[in-house]
Amino acid sequence: MASFKEEVYEHISAIYQAAADEIKNWFSVLREVWPLIFLLLLALAILIWFAKPAPPNKVLMATGTGGSYKVLGEKYQEYFKKKAFN
Repeated sequence: MASFKEEVYEHISAIYQAAADEIKNWFSVLREVWPLIFLLLLALAILIWFAKPAPPNKVLMATGTGGSYKVLGEKYQEYFKKKAFN
């Protein structure tokens, strides 16, 4: 009958070997599949780029010649002048 220390060593060695084998398997799969993963990520980036374009640079607002809409339009005009990223 093996001692407790030897049994613990055998179990730890088996766990280490199983983990090492699993990591080797993952790396071998990654070596085979990385071009497909790269193409998938590239396609996803292109899709996001075209599906979600940047916001417009100009705002057009019809306010009329008088009234509360004109006042609101002037407030927005001042706001956008302050927040310009030029």
